[in-house]
Amino acid sequence: MPVPNPEAGESERDYISRCEKFMHEENESKPEGEKRSNEQMSAICYSTWRKNKGQI
Repeated sequence: MPVPNPEAGESERDYISRCEKFMHEENESKPEGEKRSNEQMSAICYSTWRKNKGQI
């Protein structure tokens, strides 16, 4: 499932919180060998924020 995108008017803090919650929930359903570390999940969320913040 794709990572959620920031919503219009959403703060960075709110987006990162929502994204990390989504990533953790998705991670729980993966087999042990495919799970991401907390650092990887955070990096994905911050990268998505930076990539999309100019578009919202």
